Amino acid sequence: MPSDAVFVSFARGGGTAAGEAQRIWVMPFEKGLGGGAAALWTNSGVGVKQTKLLRLDPKYGVKDFVKVTEGGYEVTVAIPRKLLFAGGEECVMDIGVQDNDRGARTWVRSWAQESGGPAVWGRVRVSAAETRPAATGPATMRGAATGPKGREGG
Repeated sequence: MPSDAVFVSFARGGGTAAGEAQRIWVMPFEKGLGGGAAALWTNSGVGVKQTKLLRLDPKYGVKDFVKVTEGGYEVTVAIPRKLLFAGGEECVMDIGVQDNDRGARTWVRSWAQESGGPAVWGRVRVSAAETRPAATGPATMRGAATGPKGREGG
């Protein structure tokens, strides 16, 4: 029985100021192999101190899509910025895959060392989006309608 899962671990803040480790689990096989949405779960903590898995409440706005491919599947997960950063500019993250290859032993491959917790995860920093003044007139493309030797058309 497949037990594949993709997880995104995160803690708000960064470095020693990082908050509690939280995790979103995407389990693609729970809803079958046809592709589409997977089952979303959540828990917190690190290593043996992780809490039990709970269904992720849809109110958090996490979106996922699973695409079955030849030799596996692709998982896309979108997590709202407000969930990761909670109004701040920085969080630490780890992204990984857990699989058992249909056997008794499970393996994990992740971006950082998951068991090390927030202290060793990758730091992600965002800044406010650049604001640009609103356009005041129709957009123009200079020279776009000019053909050879400055004539209009082609």
